[in-house]
Amino acid sequence: MAPEDQGKQFVFVGGPMLIGKSKDGLRSKLAREGMREKRLEARKIAMAEINRLLTATTTTTTTKCSCRRESRIDGPAVRCSFCSRRNIRPYYYPWFTGDGDSSSVYDLASGLLDPMMPINELTSRLKVGSIFSFACRHIFPNLRSLDMAGIYQTWAFPFDDDELKLYAFLWSSKYHENLIRLTYGAPEDPAALKEELILKGLTLRALRKEVGNYTGQKPIDSIIRCMLVLAVNEKDSERIYREPSPFAPVFTGLHGLEVYGGRDFSPLHWMVMYKLLQKQGGIKKLRLFALAWHVSASDLTNAAHTLRKPLYPIVDVYGQKLDLDPPLLLFAPYGCGHSWGQRKTPGSGFNELLFMEQPVHGELVIVFCHIGELSYVIDHMSTQSCDAQLLDLLGDSRDLVHHRLFSQPNEDDTSDKILQRLDNGPSIGDTHKGCLELYLTCRLAMLLYSAHVTFPVPRSIAVRQRLLRSLCPKLQSFAVQGFSSPLLLWCTSVALIAAYGTEHFDEVLLLFKKLCCALQVMSLEKLLEILCSFAWVHATVQHHYPKMKGYFLANYEDT
Repeated sequence: MAPEDQGKQFVFVGGPMLIGKSKDGLRSKLAREGMREKRLEARKIAMAEINRLLTATTTTTTTKCSCRRESRIDGPAVRCSFCSRRNIRPYYYPWFTGDGDSSSVYDLASGLLDPMMPINELTSRLKVGSIFSFACRHIFPNLRSLDMAGIYQTWAFPFDDDELKLYAFLWSSKYHENLIRLTYGAPEDPAALKEELILKGLTLRALRKEVGNYTGQKPIDSIIRCMLVLAVNEKDSERIYREPSPFAPVFTGLHGLEVYGGRDFSPLHWMVMYKLLQKQGGIKKLRLFALAWHVSASDLTNAAHTLRKPLYPIVDVYGQKLDLDPPLLLFAPYGCGHSWGQRKTPGSGFNELLFMEQPVHGELVIVFCHIGELSYVIDHMSTQSCDAQLLDLLGDSRDLVHHRLFSQPNEDDTSDKILQRLDNGPSIGDTHKGCLELYLTCRLAMLLYSAHVTFPVPRSIAVRQRLLRSLCPKLQSFAVQGFSSPLLLWCTSVALIAAYGTEHFDEVLLLFKKLCCALQVMSLEKLLEILCSFAWVHATVQHHYPKMKGYFLANYEDT
């Protein structure tokens, strides 16, 4: 072999043959590879250090709220086993559901402070950054996902030397965090409880100072927000849970219903806030973004839980009167429009109240019809993937429809607010009383239905018992009179499912069978056809269908 050929077979790294003018560019390739490895190693070291610091600053106990797949609880709705967040938008907002690595520095609210937040003794001592991070991850998304930025920028930061605004937000967020830990059995953290009590004391002191210095020139938004926080969180911490129910509701977490729907509001703070707002001209005078909406939504959930009429009008995040199209029309672009192949439009069965000898006012019947339309929309959307925009719109439509329902006249109102006046003057007698009783029966059944299906309150046992005690005697009274109608069948069907496992069940079951025989409803398919013309969500009651089929078989055996 020639000497030139032998020299080309060997390459000595760093030797005299490795010159920049080499034709194969070996020197430059090795240099680039070495630099790339150094950069990768530096990045790994930096990432490990950042993750170590984040873990040290955001984790106070051995239990982490990671919302990862391995920490979820199987059930009707996928939850994080620690913070209870419902993963209702996994394909659109993965950073809310924790599908990715929760320790990544690119995650929303991963523990990094707001870059505009001042770093001083106050923010460090009160751990403002970590509390703001928790609120961005677990509170704001459960209120209104699309309006998170606006809520953060007005409720939390910048606080502009407004101590009341800052302390009220910090205390409410810390209270919520400790409430979640209590709910899901995390180890007790005395340090966290101490921080909560300190923040509550600072909040009360700032409130007294603000009220004492109030001259009428400054908006009362911070005072109202603090009063709302006190009204909702004044009671001792109790774990948040959904009581057992014969129904299986869907979309239970919209607009914070899981939290506010199961709380006992402090009557003192709630009424003080109401009187203060009345003196100032109502919630429409509030300027803070989404504060008027928050007060209105909290009032609505409290009304559903206590079965009373709402105190405030329903408004949007800008404090303006909420006015939306009926549910079928509103959600038609999302594939929820009514199919004309069906025999009856959802909700149309309630028009029976318009054809009585003394009909009910049309605007009251329309509210019942809209509950039926909303039920159809909920049933359709329960099988679909919904983004944040659609869920917020569904929450607004649900709140508007139920605000009108809860505001309807009841047995304490005069009959002229319920029944139309006939041409020949007011009606007095059995006809008038029967029409009035049918409306009141329908209203009670609708409240029972909404509290478990379309506006499902977490603590439903007390609501269910109270409504059944009022509804069952009315159903029995109509049975004694021999009265039967599709509307009465719908009311009885709702009561039948709600009464399952209670002392009222046998009584309601007997009434249900009599109505089915009187109306010649001999199959489950025929029954569902009638019920869907009123208000019905298959997803919430389909687990009762096998038992309901058995009721019809028992009817055949009796005959």
